[in-house]
Amino acid sequence: MIKRLSLAIAAMAALLVPAAASAQVIRQFTRKDLTIQVDPALSYIFYRTQAQAPMIFIREPDAADRADWRKARDAALEKARRKYRNELHTYESAMWTWNRTPSSARAGLVKPVAPVEPTEENVVSPTMEMITMTEGRISPAFFKAKPVFGFLIAVKPGTYSIYGSVLMTGNGFGGICLCMGTVKFDAKPGEIVDLGIFATHGVAVGGPFPRMEPYGHPLPTELRPFDGPPPAPLQGLPVHPAVLRAAGKFPNYFGVTIDRIHPMQGVLSYRRDTIIDERTGQPLANQSGTAD
Repeated sequence: MIKRLSLAIAAMAALLVPAAASAQVIRQFTRKDLTIQVDPALSYIFYRTQAQAPMIFIREPDAADRADWRKARDAALEKARRKYRNELHTYESAMWTWNRTPSSARAGLVKPVAPVEPTEENVVSPTMEMITMTEGRISPAFFKAKPVFGFLIAVKPGTYSIYGSVLMTGNGFGGICLCMGTVKFDAKPGEIVDLGIFATHGVAVGGPFPRMEPYGHPLPTELRPFDGPPPAPLQGLPVHPAVLRAAGKFPNYFGVTIDRIHPMQGVLSYRRDTIIDERTGQPLANQSGTAD
């Protein structure tokens, strides 16, 4: 049952990323966008990476998201019920045959197993995070100044958590999920929030990476301010550094490498595997992945 549930969630994830997650991005800007017009109804997320990589954010849901979630859940339940009715008919026919087969003739046969009736509690449907996943794609980049790549996306205003860098390849999903500890920030209407740069802890931008042991765990990901002005198209626009806050754990929807963002003074730390909100000194609960 657990394996079947995991496979079902993975199948949904394959449908949602990059298709639905990319759809949450209203626009991803390119190097050709030399003049940026800020829409007061939209928010903009600007970030840099040490290598060209996708980045997934998860927005805290609003009423419209909850309605979409309920609609997706109801559709999944109705589909599961249709499938159940077909499976039940097949099961009843098989049981009719089984009951009329003499015991002496059942050697080597397997008794039919009744299908499980789908309910609100057991139906597999998208979680709220999968509804509000937002993906900054690996391309196009807003600027390239190797080894630094910059990305700019226009999104719906709200509070976003950084989920990680996940890419779908021919062999499935790859990348890193910051499932065990991450940060969130507000993306306000009419403003460009500057996250700084996603980098590797202890490695200077453009500096050499230390040699890693085979099959060793990747070096910690950190988010740090970027020393330098924003690119020319953003100069003179309402660009504000992100105000980061600790965020709770997320499920690893894609079965990729699990990690957590490096501790940030005044923002988050860890007590073993517990996330500590440095503003309050209190532990954070997991993010449930459900909605009422």
